[in-house]
Amino acid sequence: MKDITKTVADSFSVSSKLLFPKHMNNEGILYGGQHLMWIDELAGIVAKRHCGNEKQRVTTACIESVDFYKPCYQSDIIDMQGFITYVGNSSMEICIETYTGGFCDNKTLVNRAYLVLVALDDNGHPVTVPRLNPASIQEKERYEAGKQRSIIRKNERMFVFQLHNVL
Repeated sequence: MKDITKTVADSFSVSSKLLFPKHMNNEGILYGGQHLMWIDELAGIVAKRHCGNEKQRVTTACIESVDFYKPCYQSDIIDMQGFITYVGNSSMEICIETYTGGFCDNKTLVNRAYLVLVALDDNGHPVTVPRLNPASIQEKERYEAGKQRSIIRKNERMFVFQLHNVL
């Protein structure tokens, strides 16, 4: 797959949810954990589409960040959109943005999350994923930011590994 190149549009995915009482906490606000489950599911769909194979095994390696900007309430319709921001060798950084108010002029961003998923073979070992060809200026900026986050994640893992060996 190393020679295969994909665009952000190739794996762009959308999911909508109508919020029911079972999704709410005792304050009538969407459970954060429920929202995270939907975010993780959509990220998995984006990753599989980027790999070009719905049967491709992928796993969440890291939830880089989750920022909640505004609460979501019962009867709200939330629209989540997921897209690839950066790819490594076997890893894919995916951004999920959640909106209320639809995808028209009055939409409100209520959440943004960055996750890293890894493609796996049948034995659970990482496999190479297609390269990413960011087309627009915004996609190129997201790619560069994702590349920097990837470097930071690797440095943090190295630090933790070294710290663990010292202790």
